[in-house]
Amino acid sequence: MGFSQQIPWRKVKLICLVSVLVIVMHILWTFTATSLSEDPAMEVRRGRPDSYEVNMHGHIFPSIEKTKVVQQYCKKVDPIRGVISTYDLPEETDYSLNTNGKYPIPQELYEADKNGTVDDQIEVILVPFSHADPGYGMTFEGYYTQRFVHVFSNMVDYLTSHGNMTFQWAETVYLERWFREINDEMKKKVRELIRRGQLEIVLGGWVMPDEASTHYQPVVDQLIEGHQWLQENLGVTPTNAWINDPFGYSSTMPYLWKKSGIDNMVILRIHQAIKSTIIRKRGMDFMWRPYWNSNNNNDILTNLMPYFGYWPGDVCGPDPSICSQFNFLHLPSTEAKPDLSV
Repeated sequence: MGFSQQIPWRKVKLICLVSVLVIVMHILWTFTATSLSEDPAMEVRRGRPDSYEVNMHGHIFPSIEKTKVVQQYCKKVDPIRGVISTYDLPEETDYSLNTNGKYPIPQELYEADKNGTVDDQIEVILVPFSHADPGYGMTFEGYYTQRFVHVFSNMVDYLTSHGNMTFQWAETVYLERWFREINDEMKKKVRELIRRGQLEIVLGGWVMPDEASTHYQPVVDQLIEGHQWLQENLGVTPTNAWINDPFGYSSTMPYLWKKSGIDNMVILRIHQAIKSTIIRKRGMDFMWRPYWNSNNNNDILTNLMPYFGYWPGDVCGPDPSICSQFNFLHLPSTEAKPDLSV
């Protein structure tokens, strides 16, 4: 016995209509997104989801400021949006060395306009930073008595007399050691510098922990100890992290930092060849998300510094000799050097 089935033309027409509408909407959305990227003001007015704000010292820097800087000073850098997988990076990386036996760093250079237009202006931001290992070339007490006690005292004097200057400190263990022996008046000055945003505590764990061989439990313990001391003595909880010296980074750490109240972090030490690959991908600023995290609730804004180290000669750009002129502590000169003994 045969039978025939009638074609549901109404459903077919409805499916075709919906498909056409989806295609038209996609074309319009793509055109709008392209137009917005060419108009910084419109980008902010429409509230694009990729715009963000950074909270530092209680001040808000909206995305229009970032867009303005990119448009005026960094026209050679085209931002990208996408996902970079750390699993894929090794296969995408060229491990060849240059003639100096180092991994080459990609550089984009262009000739400056001889007329000196605004496109050739470069805004340089100097951020005095610190990193204090509690045990490396000297003992803990050796570092404290020979170096850091003088750094703290000079910091308070200088910041108090120069209201437009700032300083940052990362390891709470040395702050606690210093607070044991200073008087109440000095402690009051430190708290005032914190309140004014001139002194910022970054990360604020008891130490800056290793991330390659440590278990998460002692990492959390030292972070709690540092943050509790900061709350009890300075009334502050860090929101930014300066993590410049671990030799490699674990994807678990950003999750822990985020849970502790950290919103932004700066890192440095990864394999230089892989770092060069990330530079070519224009991915030095990114939202770090662990593989096991399925949503963006724990993403943390991360800046990866481009060069090998963090000494003046390392971070000066294509010509390290420029910054080396200001590395006063190590200049072979007959001129007076900063006196760390007073």
